[in-house]
Amino acid sequence: MSREQLRFVLALAVTASLLVVGYTVMSSLRAQKVNDEEIRRLAQDVVPEAEQRMQNFRRAKIRDGRKVWEIAARQARYSQENGEIVVEGPEVSLYPKEGEVISLRCQQGKVRLDGDEEVTHMELSGEIEVRLDGFVITTASAVYDSELNTISSTGPVRVSGNGVEVEGEGYAVDVGAKRLTLAANVRTTVMKREG
Repeated sequence: MSREQLRFVLALAVTASLLVVGYTVMSSLRAQKVNDEEIRRLAQDVVPEAEQRMQNFRRAKIRDGRKVWEIAARQARYSQENGEIVVEGPEVSLYPKEGEVISLRCQQGKVRLDGDEEVTHMELSGEIEVRLDGFVITTASAVYDSELNTISSTGPVRVSGNGVEVEGEGYAVDVGAKRLTLAANVRTTVMKREG
């Protein structure tokens, strides 16, 4: 093989190698672009629903060295856009200045926050149980308003404890005074104590 032929074969091999490398790089860049677009599309689908997900969620408010309220839940989803936390299986404890703790349990809750991350409002739903001074209040839904410091509902309610059972429509609990007011259709049953 002459020198000219050797140069030609060598140039042809280098050119072929450059073409193969160029094709491989272009294919890889196209695949990466498709993957990046897919990731962006999936992120847009997921992020608006819930920006943060938390397991074993717990949050409390301390004022003047004293606990005011506490929320604990199995799971929570926080949306900064709505300023709302959706909690599953929450247990809410409210601590009046005097007396026993008022505790609430339910299946789900929506907790609204203000700009300072303070709880302003809670909407609770699903088999709500409120415990207050030896009484149990059961209802399907309830609203806690921090400004009014009340727990209320317009739906059917049942109160039981200390040998008394009361049913009615709608109620309000003044958390500070620990006072329950029933709105309408109140029926009371007094149980005879055995003994």
